[in-house]
Amino acid sequence: IEESETGEQNIVFPQLKSLELILLVNLESFYGGRSKLVFPKLKTLILESLESMKMFAKLENSSALFNEKIDFPCLEELTVISVNNEVTELWDKQSLTKSNPVPMLRQLELGRRTMFQRIPSIGLRQIPSIVLENLSSLTLTSFHFQDGDAVFSSSNSGEKGGFVWIYSQLPNLEVLKVDCGMSLEELLEKEEHNPASDALTSFCEQVKTLELN
Repeated sequence: IEESETGEQNIVFPQLKSLELILLVNLESFYGGRSKLVFPKLKTLILESLESMKMFAKLENSSALFNEKIDFPCLEELTVISVNNEVTELWDKQSLTKSNPVPMLRQLELGRRTMFQRIPSIGLRQIPSIVLENLSSLTLTSFHFQDGDAVFSSSNSGEKGGFVWIYSQLPNLEVLKVDCGMSLEELLEKEEHNPASDALTSFCEQVKTLELN
């Protein structure tokens, strides 16, 4: 336990580099106290099959998985698969400042265990762009493209989806893996614009690995 500059006590894990929470069906949160959790060296975080987890650290008036009570300055790889069905946001937007809470994040995997599991995926559109800006690898596992927040469909506001949206929000993306049961042709049909657009062309030139399952 360390004291912050503001006099508050932080719980620090000074040497932890990897944390995996898997198949803990009754776990509602990793931490429920008032202190801030600091992981100065954590590089890999895996949250999988945690059907009861609504928040990593509990915070009133927040519905996001992560919030201001968490500090991941060195996090590089994040996997979130099948958490509680009420979780629709990865990061609490209200707690974000102008700085990126995960400036080192390079790999992100989101989704659910099976296509038939009726648990909404955390919406990629709902993740603040500042969290996505440095991603080089994105994996979408068992995504449902009929979901209102699906990447490969237009949003309710008319915002375009598909590869163009991904390119515009993830300028450094090189690896895209999508487990959706759709072909490239089917995904391109959802673009709802000229397939030869400059943005789509730029995406095709940028991506180095593309896997569709």
